[in-house]
Amino acid sequence: MKTRLKIILVLTVLGFVISCGNKKNKPEMYEPSELASTMKQMLKDYESAKNRLDEGQLILSPVDYHKKILTAEPTDSSDINDLYMSLGQTFIDQADRYAAVKDSLPHQVAMHNLTIKACINCHEHFCGGPITAIKKLFVVENL
Repeated sequence: MKTRLKIILVLTVLGFVISCGNKKNKPEMYEPSELASTMKQMLKDYESAKNRLDEGQLILSPVDYHKKILTAEPTDSSDINDLYMSLGQTFIDQADRYAAVKDSLPHQVAMHNLTIKACINCHEHFCGGPITAIKKLFVVENL
């Protein structure tokens, strides 16, 4: 009886070891689209800009690759329509105005916040998930 129990136990453990080594059932990792990757990087960069502005420091090199949002490959190509292109262009225009401000902290803060608002305006129509994170990028304007 003890021998049978030992054999069953050894076979059970061996079965678990073999099944754990089976790599064919391993789930695939999510690969973000080019557009998702671009926007994730933009989120990080605007967070860094917010931190500098919060510390009273001017932004010396604003995000400059934001135009890619109109050409980057999206997760779902059906999301790219006239409304997306219009809102995307509005964001790009605002980001360009933000980048043009080099010498005034209050003006940079205002332009930063308008740029973040342009992000939210688009995300209210497309991919609303990041809105909470984007809202954290607003800089409190000291009056």
